[in-house]
Amino acid sequence: MSVSSPSERIEPAYAGDLTLPWELEPQETSGLTSRLILAYVERKGGREAVERMLEKCGLTEVEADLLDERHWFSFATKVRLFEAAAEVLDDPHVTRSMGEIAIDLNVGEGLKVTLRALGSPRLVYENIVRANGRFSTTARMDLLEVSSSHAHIAYVDVTGTPFHPLDCQYNIGMLSCVPQLFGLPLARVSHPVCAGDGGDACVYHVSWEPGGLYVRFALGSVLAGAAALGATAAFDPALVPAAGLFAGALGLAAGRRVLGVRRRRWQQLESEVQWQGEVAQRLAGSLQDIVSELRLEDVLEKVTANARSTLEGRGFALLVDDGDGLRCRAFAGVSPEATSALERWAVETPRAAEGPVLLEDLAHVPSLAILEHGSLCTAPLTYRGESLGVLVALSATPYSFMPRDVDVIQSFATQAAIALSNARLYEAQEQLAARDPLTGLLNHRQFHETVSQELERCRRYGGRVSVALFDLDGFKTVNDVSGHAEGDRVLRAAAERLQSACRASDLAFRIGGDEFALLLPETSGADAAEAAARAAGEIGDVSFGVAVWPEDGPSKDALLARADSNLYAMKRERGRSNERAPQPQVRPAAELEHRRLALASSLSARLAPLLDADAIVAVTVEELSQAYDCEVALVKAADEGVTGRVARTGEPALVSESGSELAVPIRVAGAIWGVLDIESSRSGAFTPEDLLLADTLAAQVGGALHRTQLFEELESTFVTTLGVLSDALETKDSYTAAHADDVADVAVRVGRRLGLSEEELRTLRYGALLHDIGKIGVRSEVLNKPGALTAEEFEEMKQHTVIGARMLERIPFFAPVRPIVRSAHERWDGHGYPDGLIGEDIPLSARIVCACDAFHAITSERPYSAARSVEEAVEELRSNAGRQFDPRVVDALIEDIHSP
Repeated sequence: MSVSSPSERIEPAYAGDLTLPWELEPQETSGLTSRLILAYVERKGGREAVERMLEKCGLTEVEADLLDERHWFSFATKVRLFEAAAEVLDDPHVTRSMGEIAIDLNVGEGLKVTLRALGSPRLVYENIVRANGRFSTTARMDLLEVSSSHAHIAYVDVTGTPFHPLDCQYNIGMLSCVPQLFGLPLARVSHPVCAGDGGDACVYHVSWEPGGLYVRFALGSVLAGAAALGATAAFDPALVPAAGLFAGALGLAAGRRVLGVRRRRWQQLESEVQWQGEVAQRLAGSLQDIVSELRLEDVLEKVTANARSTLEGRGFALLVDDGDGLRCRAFAGVSPEATSALERWAVETPRAAEGPVLLEDLAHVPSLAILEHGSLCTAPLTYRGESLGVLVALSATPYSFMPRDVDVIQSFATQAAIALSNARLYEAQEQLAARDPLTGLLNHRQFHETVSQELERCRRYGGRVSVALFDLDGFKTVNDVSGHAEGDRVLRAAAERLQSACRASDLAFRIGGDEFALLLPETSGADAAEAAARAAGEIGDVSFGVAVWPEDGPSKDALLARADSNLYAMKRERGRSNERAPQPQVRPAAELEHRRLALASSLSARLAPLLDADAIVAVTVEELSQAYDCEVALVKAADEGVTGRVARTGEPALVSESGSELAVPIRVAGAIWGVLDIESSRSGAFTPEDLLLADTLAAQVGGALHRTQLFEELESTFVTTLGVLSDALETKDSYTAAHADDVADVAVRVGRRLGLSEEELRTLRYGALLHDIGKIGVRSEVLNKPGALTAEEFEEMKQHTVIGARMLERIPFFAPVRPIVRSAHERWDGHGYPDGLIGEDIPLSARIVCACDAFHAITSERPYSAARSVEEAVEELRSNAGRQFDPRVVDALIEDIHSP
């Protein structure tokens, strides 16, 4: 049957063909095929042949895209490449030939490893549908029959694409090379039914030699030689030497054949190990990349981008649970319409948040009909038992996810869950830092940052922005007459009313004690004045001033100065109108009351830097004891009721014996943590104002305790991240990963002997755990070399300190750790690396890690040296004190070694 070339009838669609098939017009052929064509032509004809082929196809300008295995293009383009290759190489069977040597070409290494992991040719042929999905969407391969040594496979058109004989030959070549994945010879492929000759599909009969056949052949050859030798000896002893030669030849032939198979298998295994190492490095690099970002949107984008770069030819979508169901927050290689369909499907499929889901053919899933042909694999984002979302991978073809693909997707989902949790904690901390704790409005710092950003936006894109400043009139009187607790209540009420008067686009701030502000984007002066007057009416006794950019000043300072000037003009006007109004009588405050309030007001400043609950309790007790001259206790609640005192001043006093007692609850994140209890032996020692003040102070204590909880969660998350980094290093060098844990334990003990604070000890532990993390970037053959390193290899090894510091530089939490990682191999005498620091210029924690690292290395069994005794290690430390090591650190380390 004569069939014209598809390239004669179908216009190539190359301009839009380098995307996933559901994004633009249909693109049916994977970049694996185009890369294979170019690699084969270059091997057979050199670079000149490649250039001639591309010129004939008109594809010279897009060679880089054709070499990208992640890209897809039209069937017509594939046929044009086939025909041009056949013409340039003068080989009518070029496609069959390139298929037969596909295993030897540097193409699709990841797919080869995935197929090889299946374990045998039979299992590869059983998964032929999935493997074919990596190359084409125009047709599918169906397995009709399979045994341990043969298979019948049908190649069925699914899109109405015209048949082409070169594509048929290509299938024969690709099917024949499968046994070579396992070091076996090419399979034999016959083609009894061809669609080009009128058949409904192309049918291929494949047969191959099982791996065990060669062992049986060798054994049979030896036995045959032995039998021949025995028979000759029995019937004609004179022919024994000739028979011996014959038997030896049979054995030699058998041995060569078996060794050839073993050699090919060994080469394949080496290739597989190398590729697995590359995947491990990609995963480690992805983890570093992801955890280095703390902005939620950046984290989500990097998760999908890194996953797509590792699993070529896949689209990814990240569905995140923000409290109101799963929503697509980031995607790559997927259309917006497809993400909407995925959201609907996820709502209908709750099991997607519980475990992996694999849909082999989306044509059978009505809610995903927009995706047409294809397959889907999901992995849940789970962290500490909480479901955070789902990572979705999409393929252009049905039945295209291999078992190893599913494992890699689950690895990325685990990374994404950790990074997402980090980002959310960071976002929560940012929200706390941007908010005023009393009113919940945005604070002074956030006000100035937001105004600057809004002005920059207006300068760049045009527009205007207005600012309204508010000042509560007579607020000082409220504090003096009714106390600070009442003043806080007034501030909270004013904030609520200001917020309720805002439009959706407006932002409200508390910028001072009794000062508030509104930022009104794209608002004229008249509209801003009206909005400010409306807000002032809601608040009550308040003065305000409005300014508009650019009319009232070219800069932020000028704009705020004009608003402030207008505010005080109104305040002066209101003051003149109130001159004849009766003034409230200020109650004279006793000296003791003033002292209480002054001392208690310092509590907030002292609590601000504290991140330890015990320290918060101690400072609170100290401050309030001075303020009230009474016994103060923080009583912590427990499940069965109130427990004993956490901290107390003076001698315990029973409540029944006290003349007065004041108790207010301490709430942490809305839940009662305990009670602030103040007792006095005097009757009537406390007033209602004291109760309000104590309630405010208890709120400050609760806020500080909540901050410690958030910090502990954040630190725990980073410890988990550190564990994942260590796990990634262990996959490359198990000695180094275990070594880091032991060095960290010793280093902390030495640091404690040298008087380091708890915060410094925590940083020291992290530095010791991570001091060798940069070895992820060093080749495995250098890391595990049993003998001495060459000069070039040692230079490569020395780079691990720089690599490690660079890995941590984008993780703010690890900022204090970076100098330790970078300087852990500096020497006291200045002959270390990478910076040649001398003596005290080397951070103390790095000097501690250096000595502890050396001690552990000397006493450990390593690939290139045997373990030595502790006594030998101590002698080595002493002899190098003042040269390699800090003498003071060596003394502390030896003291720790000899301690019971």
